[in-house]
Amino acid sequence: MSRLKKSSFLNSSSKKILLTPPAASTAEVVQRMQAIQAALPAADGVNCFNSLYLSVTLAVKARIAQPKAFEDPDWIERLDVGFANLYFAALAATQEPGVGTAPAAWQPLFQNRSTPGIAPIQFALAGMNAHINRDLVSALLTMYATDEKAPDLTSARFRDYNRVNQILEQVETRMRPALLAGTPLAKGGHFAALEDVLAMWSVTAARQAAWDHSQALWQLRAAKAVQRASFDALDGLTGLASNGLLIRVLP
Repeated sequence: MSRLKKSSFLNSSSKKILLTPPAASTAEVVQRMQAIQAALPAADGVNCFNSLYLSVTLAVKARIAQPKAFEDPDWIERLDVGFANLYFAALAATQEPGVGTAPAAWQPLFQNRSTPGIAPIQFALAGMNAHINRDLVSALLTMYATDEKAPDLTSARFRDYNRVNQILEQVETRMRPALLAGTPLAKGGHFAALEDVLAMWSVTAARQAAWDHSQALWQLRAAKAVQRASFDALDGLTGLASNGLLIRVLP
């Protein structure tokens, strides 16, 4: 697995954020994301993603609190917390320049977070790409191991998993105007270069792919070396996709 050795998560004028030990609840997840948001400039690529992720987490947290919104709300909350902790772990790996390591999937965002010519929505999508296509697979595998089984396509847990897609789509739609700020698309115009990048991304397709990959990797659990190699390959391919999302399109 390739490593990130130079990029620090926080700039030199910022205080380090406590990202370990792992968050134990959705409330703790929200607190950490709010701390990240407060510590970083709004234009920082990491913060563009973090702001979107915070809004999604708040929406999922509110939905969990609604009676009968999910068939197995405890499972969704456990997944939500474990999933977020992988993001925090990637960030923690960048807080000690030259010491920390980060997954290949996250490196494009961390390395290009201050690169000019990249729209906020590109940073947000690159973060979602890394987090869903890599981290969500890992989080699901951890859930399967804890539960000693993987839910199938007819299960309540898979139905709940798909219910989260609706929340993500609603939040992404609500936040899109802010993420498009500074681009012709913000005023309803056309901008082929950015439109081509946005056409590469679908949150529903990404989450379905993450589910499918987790199910396939679960079948390899008895062959740990093969499972690890397959996951590392997925990690690297996810990073390549993020590079495509972060091409410079603005003057």
